[in-house]
Amino acid sequence: MLLRCLSAIGSIKAEMPIPADYPVNPLTFADHLLKRRMDLKLTQYEASIQLKVTECSVFNWENSRSLPKVKHYPDIISFLGYNPFESEIDTETLHGKLQWHRTRLGLSYRNLGRIIGVNGSTIAEWEEGLRPIRPANLNKLVAWIMVSSLTSEVHP
Repeated sequence: MLLRCLSAIGSIKAEMPIPADYPVNPLTFADHLLKRRMDLKLTQYEASIQLKVTECSVFNWENSRSLPKVKHYPDIISFLGYNPFESEIDTETLHGKLQWHRTRLGLSYRNLGRIIGVNGSTIAEWEEGLRPIRPANLNKLVAWIMVSSLTSEVHP
């Protein structure tokens, strides 16, 4: 008899109510992160392991106390399954393509500058459209964008 009762209890399934803070239509990075973590039923600590950051970072990001550094973008994009920052980038322009590839790969202005052979502030000014790109640098930049495009699953 007891066995029948226990097996009946084990087969009861109920839908858990949606938490009040669940972001149904995420708008901010914090919303995107919180929604994904809740969908996966992970604690902030468990998410932090997947994101390769501290639990404190996840807490701060989810509560809009800070934004992640660009070096964390690849792990964030992998965790979410998409780039939550992409809507802020105009990928139709060279400036936007530069920014899209740089952030997707988690490169700072300085690190990309080293790859291209220019100062990091030059990369920032190119992304903002504040500095013209010289022909020699344009060739390097276009070549880098083409190579970095080969490593992406989703192209702008």
